[in-house]
Amino acid sequence: MAEARAAVTRPDVKLHPEGTSAKEAEFELLKSTFTSLKKCAFRTRQQIRNGLWPTTWSNLLGAVIILIGIIHYDHQHPSDLLQPFTKVVWWLGELIYLDESYPYNFRVVILSIIIGVIFFIVLLYLRQYVLRMLLAYRGWMYENPRSQSKLTLLWGAMVHICTGHHPTLYSFQNSLPRMPVPSLKDTCSKFLESVHPLMEDEEFEEMKALAKDFEKNLGPKLQFILQLKSWWAPNYHTDWWEKYVYHMGRSPLPINSNYYGMDQGWYPTRVQSSRAATMTYFYLKYRQEIETETLQPLVIRNTIPICMQQYERTFKTVRIPKGDIDEVIHFEQTEKEHIVVICNGHYYMVPVINHGKLLSCLDLESQFDWIIADAQHSNEIKNKPEGCIAALTALPRKEWAGIRKAHFSDGLNKQSLETIEEALFVVCLEEKSFSNTTDRAKYLMHGDGTSFWFDKSFNLLVFSDGKCGLNAEHSWADAPVIGHMLEYGLTYEFIYRTYNEEGRCVPIGGAHKSANIRTHNLQRPSRLYFDMTPPLASSIEHALEFARANNADLQHKVVTHNLQRPS
Repeated sequence: MAEARAAVTRPDVKLHPEGTSAKEAEFELLKSTFTSLKKCAFRTRQQIRNGLWPTTWSNLLGAVIILIGIIHYDHQHPSDLLQPFTKVVWWLGELIYLDESYPYNFRVVILSIIIGVIFFIVLLYLRQYVLRMLLAYRGWMYENPRSQSKLTLLWGAMVHICTGHHPTLYSFQNSLPRMPVPSLKDTCSKFLESVHPLMEDEEFEEMKALAKDFEKNLGPKLQFILQLKSWWAPNYHTDWWEKYVYHMGRSPLPINSNYYGMDQGWYPTRVQSSRAATMTYFYLKYRQEIETETLQPLVIRNTIPICMQQYERTFKTVRIPKGDIDEVIHFEQTEKEHIVVICNGHYYMVPVINHGKLLSCLDLESQFDWIIADAQHSNEIKNKPEGCIAALTALPRKEWAGIRKAHFSDGLNKQSLETIEEALFVVCLEEKSFSNTTDRAKYLMHGDGTSFWFDKSFNLLVFSDGKCGLNAEHSWADAPVIGHMLEYGLTYEFIYRTYNEEGRCVPIGGAHKSANIRTHNLQRPSRLYFDMTPPLASSIEHALEFARANNADLQHKVVTHNLQRPS
């Protein structure tokens, strides 16, 4: 508490981490402006590229060149076949006052560009709409991949023809079919079918009468509104699903909403800091591929694309507790990115970018080693309120929202909370380890009440023996998004053989040359402090007690299936 109160009195404004001169401040301002303009230009280019996909600028260039060739050929060698087309071209020239007073070659180029652009736009929307109609076909789902019907094979060939080459992460978004709105009659009948097993006969008859009345009176009006929304929204129920299924839920996030993922039984190192460094590095590379849209979109059977929109909020995302409805906030990419590390009750802010480049595995390993040593030699706060602040995120949402408003709205607590919430993700260096898969999975589900910051999009937890796993908040995306990232890290960890015989990180070659570099004069992590008032301490103690009681109420079993082919 003394350290926290001392930190409150220190000035927090810094123009530059290495100096505060006017010249350095001006340089930082210019550098930041240039970086922002570069990002803006990149995003604009990607939006245009994704909007034009599956067509490309080469289609437009090719159309213009072909048109110029056709017009020149017909001019030098008049042909009955080309005459009708060239007549339309010259008629268009007269329509826009591009008559014979202009040079011939100039008129040819301008008219070719105009007609090429028109052709390009028609081709663009035609391919998008045809691809959207083709992807609405569902027959392939019910056929054996090894013995597909001729119709499905023809459909697959047409999809490949309409699909462009080298798609980026969000290229397919404009070509995906919209979610269809079921008919009112089907909705009512399926609702009755779903509730029938839960009701007595008299209750069900009453519900049937209510459903019939709804179908005649209020239902058609609401169905019309739903249909209207489906025409202009990419998905007519995504925002409502997120709001009413997740954000209005007032139950605690652990167990009730958050989920976990874990590595396989084999793990390559028993050194905690080395495993944490490698997984963190590959997740940062994964994030880099999302930001540059170079991550390949998922495609089923090399034909059917999957919506990738949820990937956008994987990093720098937090669920903010509110009184009635929570809010998910995604922070934009900045020049100075960081992660937050929880170790032995202490919180550390770790920059992951140095002079515009990601820290290497060796740098991250050094940072985690420093954190573990610092946490061990610092005051023991693991079982004190200062070390159990994460337990607040395990409370019912309304209760946590009230505590957050009362104790984290200003001063040091607000600054530390913002640092956690704006982090790319949270890394938890856990002192415990579990040889049993069930115990490890159960711990990844809820921790010990202080292990995870449950509001963050995901937490990477590394046990003391080097095993690792993830705990993810559910509302921002479905589990396949996190599963993809987890598999990405585990796969590259195996491919690049990232550890030596002692289990320490080694330089990574090939595509990850930046991981070979160890940065000198590395900026060490900054510890986060909190102003621990008696009311806040009391709230944390209550939250910890609540979380542990909630954890003890869970029965969780992981079964390993050893499937063998029959002899």
